[in-house]
Amino acid sequence: MKFKDLYIKNIASVEKAHICFDRGPLTESGLFLICGETGAGKSTILDAICLALYNQTPRLEGLRRRNDKAVDALAIADDRLTFADPRNYMRRGATAAEIELRFTGNDGCDYKALWCVELMPRKKAVGKIKRCLSCDGEEDVRLSADINRRIADDCVVGLDYQQFCRTAMLAQGDFERFLAADDKDKAAILEKLTGISQFTDLGAEINMMLKDSRRRLDEVRARLSALETLKDDDVEALKTEAEKCNTEIKSTSVKIKAIKALNDYLLVFNGLSENVKSQKEKLDSAIAVTETDGYKADAALVGLYDRSSRGRSMMQQRNILSDNIETYKQSTCSLRPDFVDEAGKIALLHGHIEFLKIKIAENAKAKGKLKEYETLIDKNAEATSLLNLIVQSLTTRTEKQKTLADETARRAKLVAEHIKTEKQSQQLGSEIKDARQILDNLRKERAGIDSIKLSEEKAEIINLIRKIDDINQLQKEITALVEEINRNKSKIISAETENNKLSDANTADHIRLETLTATLTNLEQNYMHAALGTSDAAKSLRVRLNVGDRCPVCGNTVGALPVETELKARSDAFAKSLDDTRKAVELLKTAINNRERTISANTATITQLNERIDNDSKSVAGKKERIGTLRMETALTDVCLESLSQMRQRLEKKRDDVIAIENRCLGLDKKIAEYTTSIDTLNSKHKQLEINLTRLSEQLKAADDKINSEREDIVTQTEKIERSKDSLATLGLIVNDCFNIDEVKFGLSRLRELIAARDRLNKVSANLENALADTCSEIEHAESLRDDIVAIAPDIFTSPLMTEYAPEEHKIITGNKLNDIRAKATSFKALQDKACDDIKAIDRELDAIAAEDENLSRMALAALMTDEHVAEYEQALQRHKQDDKNLTEARAAYNAAAASLDKFLAETPRPDSDVPDDTEALKDASQKLEEMLDAARQRLTIINETLKRDNETRRKIAEEGVNFDRMIARNKNLEILDSLYGGEKGYRFGKLAQSVILQQLLVNANHYLSLFTRRYQMSAEGGSLQISIADSDFGGDRRPFNTLSGGERFMVSLALALGLSSIRKVNEAPDIIFIDEGFGTLSADCLEQVTETLSALQLSEGRKVGIVSHVEGLKERIPVHISLSRVKNLYTEVKVTT
Repeated sequence: MKFKDLYIKNIASVEKAHICFDRGPLTESGLFLICGETGAGKSTILDAICLALYNQTPRLEGLRRRNDKAVDALAIADDRLTFADPRNYMRRGATAAEIELRFTGNDGCDYKALWCVELMPRKKAVGKIKRCLSCDGEEDVRLSADINRRIADDCVVGLDYQQFCRTAMLAQGDFERFLAADDKDKAAILEKLTGISQFTDLGAEINMMLKDSRRRLDEVRARLSALETLKDDDVEALKTEAEKCNTEIKSTSVKIKAIKALNDYLLVFNGLSENVKSQKEKLDSAIAVTETDGYKADAALVGLYDRSSRGRSMMQQRNILSDNIETYKQSTCSLRPDFVDEAGKIALLHGHIEFLKIKIAENAKAKGKLKEYETLIDKNAEATSLLNLIVQSLTTRTEKQKTLADETARRAKLVAEHIKTEKQSQQLGSEIKDARQILDNLRKERAGIDSIKLSEEKAEIINLIRKIDDINQLQKEITALVEEINRNKSKIISAETENNKLSDANTADHIRLETLTATLTNLEQNYMHAALGTSDAAKSLRVRLNVGDRCPVCGNTVGALPVETELKARSDAFAKSLDDTRKAVELLKTAINNRERTISANTATITQLNERIDNDSKSVAGKKERIGTLRMETALTDVCLESLSQMRQRLEKKRDDVIAIENRCLGLDKKIAEYTTSIDTLNSKHKQLEINLTRLSEQLKAADDKINSEREDIVTQTEKIERSKDSLATLGLIVNDCFNIDEVKFGLSRLRELIAARDRLNKVSANLENALADTCSEIEHAESLRDDIVAIAPDIFTSPLMTEYAPEEHKIITGNKLNDIRAKATSFKALQDKACDDIKAIDRELDAIAAEDENLSRMALAALMTDEHVAEYEQALQRHKQDDKNLTEARAAYNAAAASLDKFLAETPRPDSDVPDDTEALKDASQKLEEMLDAARQRLTIINETLKRDNETRRKIAEEGVNFDRMIARNKNLEILDSLYGGEKGYRFGKLAQSVILQQLLVNANHYLSLFTRRYQMSAEGGSLQISIADSDFGGDRRPFNTLSGGERFMVSLALALGLSSIRKVNEAPDIIFIDEGFGTLSADCLEQVTETLSALQLSEGRKVGIVSHVEGLKERIPVHISLSRVKNLYTEVKVTT
């Protein structure tokens, strides 16, 4: 750590200061002096550094050690700061205070530590302390606990507060007390100065483990002595009795089973017999119903309806046919409007014939005009065919030439693709060969690694790491629980303090309440008198009184009459005072009640906190016991010789090595799988390429064949064109080879138009002639249809009126509708005739039915078809069916019940038993046997449980014996360790570590002491903390420390302080050592020697020394000063001077 800049604002007496440690005069000198008059604030600089880094100072620590709780309690009660509060450093009268320390950490990064506090104007109190630790490129740290942890990190300062004070700020008072103390006090001071309490803690932990082991041993011994087993004779007797019980249980179970079988047989037999009896009663009841008059009446009605079903059906058919005849007549009448309309159109057809004859004449005239082109049309018919052939041949030849070019280009692509595929096939063959070689190498490398052994080793390492983590986690939980217990204790103290204050306040308020209550009583009396004086009766009395009269109320002589306004004012004043006093009383009562509720709440909180403390204490004990178990499971030697963290680091490294090997195995397996898949893929691709080569060869052959075919077709089309040209020349239309084919195409198009016009005229003529013939035929057919329709129904269809013809209406003239009308009229006539015939036939059948049965006449049938008779029939039919169904079901159920009983008697023999066929007797016998069986089973269960407990006890004795032997061996090891390193509170290991550290400390201290003076040397016997001073002026005789002079004691103390500072690692030690006071006891020569030695520290160790002193001699010897001077007794000014 390297100090860079210190900024101070309103701290103690210093109003504003900036000290630069890495630039200017302080950089050039290895020794500088912090000087000033008494009270100027020299130690404030050191306090500012500590506040910025740790929010603590040595002076505040001294105040905390005094622990004046009474003074602190008074300060808290008055809302003032306690003496040990760091906020007391804010300069009086200032509204804010701030310290900023800039330094370079051990990691080479620049840090800034900020400490500030502000005055809250509204509350007129000092606010909370704000801290911040920042570094470029990192997030600011603002929580005080996080800042302390970050500063203690090796990357930043690497020292906590106590270590920093021992390393960078040397206080000689501690070392003087250390030299003059006895062994016990010296051990405590040395432990504080060197920070080696962990050795004492480890020794105490060993002692606690020994005590715990002895306690566990006693518990096991007590458990073993408490375990008792049965004698062998007793065990044999119990086994014999258990066999007897088993025999009895088996025989009793057989008897119970036989009784149960008989009981089941009787239950089934009785149930079947009862069922037969019940079904016989139901059958008799159903038969009785069929013999009643109602059943017979229903049967007669159902029979009548069954006989009349044919007659009723015919009556329904006759009614339907009568309705149909009327419907057919109405349908025939509905055809008349269409008939009249269609018959009137026959006259229109005659007008259409004349219209067609006119059109035929006009078409003949147009055909005459085309005759002059007939010769040309007939002559060029052959030319048209030849020209079409030439055009077709030219088009075909052009298409073939294009196809030939496309096929040629496609063949070139196929050739290039064939060459490319051959190269890819060769390349894939080479890749497959290389991949197979790599795969063989990977498989050989993977076969050389044992995965099972690696997994077992990894599991063992992870188990050890987990146990170490469990120990560390348990230790952290114990620390957290202890902190929680301390916090809860603090809360209890705060709550009790608050309760005491509230009780005191309530006592004072009760006194005030009594006073106010008395005052309130007096005010109420005065107010009543004043109110009486202002009443109407008093006013009327005063009106009648004069000065000198006698008062009728009190009997006194009236000296003066009061003024009414004064009486009213006095009454109002009393009323106001009375109201204010009442309010004050109510406020006091409310405050007292609120405090009492707060006291009750605090009392409940204290009870809860005490319960939490008890629970946390039990949890701490349990976790410590768990830590002891875990340490016993791990190697005890490792725990004693090295820390758990180092052991865990080695295990983690070993685990990482195993994981790396496993990862390597996984990587090899993955690569093997990848290369296997890659080889399969390459083989598949290679086969596909071979298939593609074959396909491309076939496509090349097909392309060559198609190119040759297209070339032959082009030659054929060219020959056709030449032959067509020769034929055109023969016809005289083309006289040479040079002709314009577009002109020929135009002439050909014109010729086609003439031919098309001729064809259209011929078609129109034929259509007109056909229309004329069709119209004549249509007239003849329509007239025939009209006559037929009239003949069908002369009374309905009459001759229509004639209609005038219009040429545009000829398209709607048609005979189809007349056909439909004739067909419908004919159909309706036929249906009507058939219905009449059917009615006559039905009438004959109905007469025959009535002749056979006089109850089935037409009137009787009609009556049976009424809704009333139909409903009566349906009800009778339903009742009749239900009665028959009941009878059938009852007979079937009776037969089934009787059959079941006969089958049971035939198939199921009666079980043999000595018990009679009585349900109650069977029940009693079964109950007695069940009781005997339960008793036997209970005796057997008791015997088995007794034997089981005896076996379990024997097993526990065996297991506890093995565990007891292991615990005895472990206890012996712990006793050896305790005799070497343990002891009460771990004093043996602590003393051993302290003596070793003391020897190292004395070696370093003697080095610095020899630089101050060669007369003295310090030493201590091995294993002892007693330090003696060897005086060379008296032949090396040893003398106690308290016989040295003040200057000599200072040099010895300073040497010890420097020796302790040099024990720290170089990278952990700050680059400046601050030494506070003590130089006033040195002579001039010694002072000169000490300052030279301290100046040389920068050259030898790279560390500067800052001395805090007001000795004038040091100002002359040390050129660089940090001077502090008071300015008008208002504030201190800080300057760096040379």
